[in-house]
Amino acid sequence: MYERHISLIEAALKRAEELKGKQYLAEHFFELFFQHYPQTRDFFKNTDFPTYAPMKYRMITSFLLDTVKFPDFATGELTDEVRRHEAFGLHDKEYFFALVDTIEVLNKDVLGDEWTDELGSCWADVSLAMKGIISEAASWVWD
Repeated sequence: MYERHISLIEAALKRAEELKGKQYLAEHFFELFFQHYPQTRDFFKNTDFPTYAPMKYRMITSFLLDTVKFPDFATGELTDEVRRHEAFGLHDKEYFFALVDTIEVLNKDVLGDEWTDELGSCWADVSLAMKGIISEAASWVWD
């Protein structure tokens, strides 16, 4: 059902990596995240970004793809992420939404003219599905 979504998003992520490299994407992801959501910077005040950023970027893009490839698995994994973030005092699903939105902004920026309306539509569908899983997970964990 979502084969086209998967193929377009996988191709976009691969192309962005070809254009800019993994390290750039990971570090620029956080630059954009903090630019758009500066209130989150305190959560990362002691973070070694050259090491942490690539892992976090890979994790978020994997969750994004798992949302359509393996939705049951993604539900469990995202629920675990919501639960894990409780240790940091984070009880705000919009934080997770911001991560999802920033991945899209970054890839759209990197791809430039290669970003198509069809890719944008597929990305919006998958982002919405991921946010739905996060919302459901937040209600299970925090309520």
